Amino acid sequence: MTRTALGELNDRQHTGGRTFDTVAIRRPAGIEVRFDQGLVALRHPAPQG
Repeated sequence: MTRTALGELNDRQHTGGRTFDTVAIRRPAGIEVRFDQGLVALRHPAPQG
């Protein structure tokens, strides 16, 4: 991970054949981690039955 500010780290996560930008921030109660999954293609739901 790359340190961008005091208590903040940036990196890339590889999951399910995709790559996401991630950010980890140290908070008083613990560590907050978030990622940007980008655009997600939606599909029509399959009929039930």
